[in-house]
Amino acid sequence: MTEVLFFSYHNTAPWWQYLADNLTFTKSAAVISDLRGETRFCIVDDFYKNLREDNCEQKASTYISPLVCDDIIRRCRVLRNLNKSTALSMIGAMWIAFDDLIKKEKPKLVMSFIIDRYVLDVLDRVLKIHSVPFVGMTASIMPDYVMFMDRGKLIPFRKPDLVEVETSRKQLINDSFAPSYVSRTKKYTRSLYWRTFLYYKIRGVAFQCIRYLKRDKLNLHYLDALNNLQHKPRLLDYKVLNYLNQDWADKLLQIEKNKRVFLALQLLPEASIDYWLDSLDLLNNEEFVLKVCKVLGKADFTVFIKDHPLQFGFRKRELIQQLAKLPYVVIVPYDASAMQLIKECAVTVTCTGTIGFQSVLAGTCSIVSNAYYSDEENFIHFNNLKDVESLPEKIALFQASPSEQVQDQTIDNLITKVLAASARGDLFTFKRFNKYNSEHIERIKPLLDSLNKYLPHIMETHKQA
Repeated sequence: MTEVLFFSYHNTAPWWQYLADNLTFTKSAAVISDLRGETRFCIVDDFYKNLREDNCEQKASTYISPLVCDDIIRRCRVLRNLNKSTALSMIGAMWIAFDDLIKKEKPKLVMSFIIDRYVLDVLDRVLKIHSVPFVGMTASIMPDYVMFMDRGKLIPFRKPDLVEVETSRKQLINDSFAPSYVSRTKKYTRSLYWRTFLYYKIRGVAFQCIRYLKRDKLNLHYLDALNNLQHKPRLLDYKVLNYLNQDWADKLLQIEKNKRVFLALQLLPEASIDYWLDSLDLLNNEEFVLKVCKVLGKADFTVFIKDHPLQFGFRKRELIQQLAKLPYVVIVPYDASAMQLIKECAVTVTCTGTIGFQSVLAGTCSIVSNAYYSDEENFIHFNNLKDVESLPEKIALFQASPSEQVQDQTIDNLITKVLAASARGDLFTFKRFNKYNSEHIERIKPLLDSLNKYLPHIMETHKQA
């Protein structure tokens, strides 16, 4: 029996192992991996054994159901690019491997990064059958915090104090605030585009070889690097750069503020789209973006579109070309200030991105799809593509009774909601972690302290539920 199991990704096993070895509330913790030789528990050989010996395609539908299998495939960045028979076999083999492991080890809690691939999706579904909590950990919008989630929903586990809330509010409303993934120095040039393109093309070729050398050709980490996947860079996508409007700030000033909309595109593929949105029709992000622009454009809004910084080099030219043809759309350069757009536009639209949260703090009309930080009082929601059609009416109602300034109590309530599911710690300490490096140990300490303090509470709360 193993009380706590951590699931590691590629190049994170030493980090997870250090956390497992230093938990003070249990002497029974271990790390699982889907890569050979990295951890105590490795599911690779069991996965391929199941593929050889069982009719995994049929068992996937038997154990799970065809409808749920389709959902797993649709949400995974790799499976949706594969032959369906292969995808179903992989789901079935992974299901059996995890089910056997959980039955044997009987953990009280399993933790990893947030679900962003079919492997964790299947693990989470197996755990739910066995009534074992899965805790997904990611970087919080609050600087120097991690956030605990379950498929895009917050897992609250504490009551933040007033000092924390006040400190976080000062950080978030600061004009210079930006999420941890945003580089303040990167220059989004054509040179960077071609360096990105070449890097991922070469990487794809390398991993095509590695997957066979490692005798692990269906490993998702290796498959996800291959060049034939829909979301990988393509030669002609450099044309996206031709449609970035350098005069966007002048155009913005020519439009009445109440008719300006900031549409913030999100990273694709990404957990916050693939696994946080309930409606499968919203997973077709390009269709969603086009529909929002057309619906709001017909209502006399001008839509200013800014892409996610990490999407540079990956955005498909077809979408941008279609958007550029719309007279009410302005495509903003990558290095434009998101905070400036939030403040200069009366409305912001995103699915689950942090822009929606920042927007409400700035007193703007924020439209989201049940984002983890949102509530019914301060946000406009859409739950599916059909809901997009009613956005002009909802915006009109919001603008009919505007407040001069968002109330401090409103901000504090929203921050408290996020902090209740957040704890101190730097998620990115996993990068090149070395347990023999004193600086690395010092940086990981706040996260380790948080896990030791709060994971027992989460386990106890789940047991009582």
